[in-house]
Formats: sequence, structure tokens, C-alpha cells
Amino acid sequence: MPRPRSPSYPNFSLEQALSRIEKAYEQDRTNTLDRETLANHIGYSGISGASDKAIATLFQYGLIEKVSKGEVQVSRLAVDCLYPDPDEGNAAALQEAAFNPELFAHLKERFPDRPSESALKSYLKREGFVERAINPAVSAYLETCSFLELKNAYESAGALKPEAPISSQSTRTEAQQPMQTAVPTPAQNFSGPSYTFADGRVVLSGTIRNRQDAEQLETFIKAVMPMLTEESSDKTKD
Repeated sequence: MPRPRSPSYPNFSLEQALSRIEKAYEQDRTNTLDRETLANHIGYSGISGASDKAIATLFQYGLIEKVSKGEVQVSRLAVDCLYPDPDEGNAAALQEAAFNPELFAHLKERFPDRPSESALKSYLKREGFVERAINPAVSAYLETCSFLELKNAYESAGALKPEAPISSQSTRTEAQQPMQTAVPTPAQNFSGPSYTFADGRVVLSGTIRNRQDAEQLETFIKAVMPMLTEESSDKTKD
């Protein structure tokens, strides 16, 4: 009879995960790596059961992503957590990484405020976790919550509030300016889509790889749409 298995969970906290992935980033940035090289970068002599668990944990937090069979790379989310934009900080990135693991997202929803250790253990037992998995899962979750609180990234109400939409007043002000100066400039550390103008047309280039890229695209569209509409109506009048 096979041994009972618990749902998957991170084997260590987000803080520990970031410490390990930072070593990989310092040596290879976001280059494509085979799993053995990644294992070496994060402190293991090679592929083993322990390194496999560590790499699986990095996957769960979203700090690495699969490139092809047997190959991975440090994710954009990891870079945003480690080296945040000075103006924006990394609270949103930290919270996204912390609750990327399915179990942690479920626990955050079940316990909006940080739960006690005893409450967590009791709940996981009722959910079918085997005894040997409860302590490491609880430790990883509570240590991650403490790390978020230290970084002012833990909010009992749930996900961080989205950026406020562009006000109608600011949109009108931008629309009155030349189009070239009204378009928001993507952050310097943003590796997703980029936006330029060519002969009055918007040119989109790059790849949308994650939610942050999609959100920046959405922000750009909201900002530029009124200007394109106004330019179109002006040409019609002419």
C-alpha cells in the first residue's frame, strides 16, 4: 500500500527562497540553466532529493520558471522581489511570491489575519496532512508571514490594492500635450512589452510573460486610448 501523501507545500520560507535564488541570479542573471547548474548555484553539490525539494520550492514561489525540458531561468518576479524599483518598492512582488504556492494561497484565504501555530496545525490535520508534513509546512508559512510583516507587505485584507486608475483630469491634461510626451514610459527594469510611436502609430513590441507585464500593458492602454480617440476625431474634423 502506498504511503499517504500530503498536498505539496514549500519546504522553506520565502525569505530563505529569495536568499537562495539571489545566489543564482548573481552568477547567471536570467540565463537559461540546467537543473544541476541551478542546484550548484543555490548551494548543492548536484542533483539530489534535497536539491529537488529546494528547486520545487523555488518553482512554487514563482522565483524560477521553466524554459524547456530540464532547463529553467530566474523569473522576472524574483528580480522584482530582490531589486525593486526605488519609487515603487517590492511589497506587491513579495506578496505575489508569498502566496503563489497553492497551499499558502488557500491558508491566506482561510485565515485573513495571521493565524496561530496551533490553529494552523489543527486545520492541516483536518485537511488530511500527514503528521510529518505538518511542522515544516506550518513553519514555512508562518516564517513567510513574519517576513512579509517585516517588509510591510502583509495585509490582512488580502491582495494589495491595485494602482488607482488614471483620473479624468490627468487624462485631459495629457491629451492636450503632444502625443510623444504624453505616453507613459515603462520602468527601466521592465523586460516585457515596450511602447513607441512611429508616424503617429503606437508600436507594441516584446512579450507578455506574467501578470505584471499584463498590468503595465493595461495601464498603457488606459492612458493612451483617450489621446488616440482625440487624434482620430481631429482628423475627421479636418
